[in-house]
Formats: sequence, structure tokens, C-alpha cells
Amino acid sequence: MTLSAPVLKTLLMAASLGMVVPMLAQSTPPAKPRVTAGKDPEAEPVLPGVSVARGDGWMCLSIEGGAFRLGFYDAAKKPIPSPASRATARWNPPLKTGEVRAVLNPTGDGLTLQSNKPVRPPLVFKVYLTLLNDDGAALESHVIDFKG
Repeated sequence: MTLSAPVLKTLLMAASLGMVVPMLAQSTPPAKPRVTAGKDPEAEPVLPGVSVARGDGWMCLSIEGGAFRLGFYDAAKKPIPSPASRATARWNPPLKTGEVRAVLNPTGDGLTLQSNKPVRPPLVFKVYLTLLNDDGAALESHVIDFKG
């Protein structure tokens, strides 16, 4: 029995792929976490939601209980009282036509502001946020890419 050249080439390719494919399919070992000398990686507090740098601190927009919650933190990521008496938020939900607007009012703890309208998934949209003082004048405006 004699084999033709095309059949031999096909067999040779199949044999070589049989050796190469398992080598390529092997996964690399997981990377070891980097540990910096003198610092504990768990010591850094994690801020909730989407964080925005604000002066020498942070502002974090998250969803809790189906509503927006806006918290303020200092440089050490410790909660601080809200510099604004109210805030307004508007966004275009992906599954609804038109904008949704909400007012964020102070909560009982005095540290955060919470919205009065529910936020429905999917939670991927831009939030236009305006911080207001006691007189209703705008203190700051922010555009946040919310991906909750």
C-alpha cells in the first residue's frame, strides 16, 4: 500500500497540530499578588460605588436599596459631612426613553445624600450630578460614568 503525497502531508500536519495545540492551550500559572514592603494591602479602605476625586478628598456615587446614595470622604477615605445641602441627578436609562431626574436629600446620618426615585437596571449610563447649597445655588457639577 502506497500513500500519496497529499495524504502524507495531511497526516504530518495532524500529528504536528496534535503536539502544538495542547502546548498552546496550557494556561499560565496565576500571578502572585505584589506585596509592598511595610504596607498591608488590606489596610486601604475601599470606597463604595463610583469614586470621583474632589479637591483633597473623594465623592462616591453608589446604589443602595435601589436608590442613588452620594457619600463624601477625606484624603484618608474616612466619611465626612456632606458639603452640599442637596444634589440633583439626571440620567438616561438604557431601557427607557427620556431622562429621569431625582433629588438627593440628606439622610439621617448627615454624611450622605440619597435620592427619592428608584434606579432600575441595567446600571450603565452617565449621571449628571449637581451639588446645591442651602439657597439652591449650584456649588459643583460632575458627569459620572456609572457602571454599577
